[in-house]
Amino acid sequence: MKKLKDKTFEIFIRFLPLIYYFYSKTLKIRFFGNKNYFPDKIKKNENCIFCFWHSQIFPLIFTHRSKKICVLVSRHKDGEIISKILKTFKFNVARGSSQRKGEVGFLTLRKFLKKGLNVAITPDGPRGPRWVFKEGAIFLSKETNKKIVLVGTGYSKFIEFKSWDKFKLPLPFSKVSICISKPFNPENIDFSEKLTYYTLLAFEIIKNPKIKIKG
Repeated sequence: MKKLKDKTFEIFIRFLPLIYYFYSKTLKIRFFGNKNYFPDKIKKNENCIFCFWHSQIFPLIFTHRSKKICVLVSRHKDGEIISKILKTFKFNVARGSSQRKGEVGFLTLRKFLKKGLNVAITPDGPRGPRWVFKEGAIFLSKETNKKIVLVGTGYSKFIEFKSWDKFKLPLPFSKVSICISKPFNPENIDFSEKLTYYTLLAFEIIKNPKIKIKG
């Protein structure tokens, strides 16, 4: 019985990227904020450190595919599944942590930034606390002199899971807004507050697309 379950799970994982792709194609996605870091402009501008909350990642794999962005993924078991999906969509993957400067995850991200490529971090991952911006991205920004760009995502209709991050899954055919900040230097900024602002704004902007984005 266990072998059958393992085989079924293996088949599901194999087809998961395809399921994700066609699921994401149903979403009505719009971008707001800093146009210089919209997906079609990424390669034309200075590379940066993208940061978004762990619960809001779902549409970003689809919107930012094939941009060679290096994403930090934990070494936990679920990280292996996420890594496979990311690689299918032409992301680079750094396994490990960004919290310690000598750790392989941090070093891999630093290497990609020095090559002129962008990296992405969920600063409250991999296990929380939820919506608390841990210092890894700030260390990395100071170490490489690369700025932090915050990304908030919001959905018109979604399911919220009972996970530590209250992961949100946009329902098929729902509206998705993605709010992108200006690039920030790491000094004297409450990034938890800032990223929460962009995330909540992404939900509000669906109701009122004329809302002005501050900073």
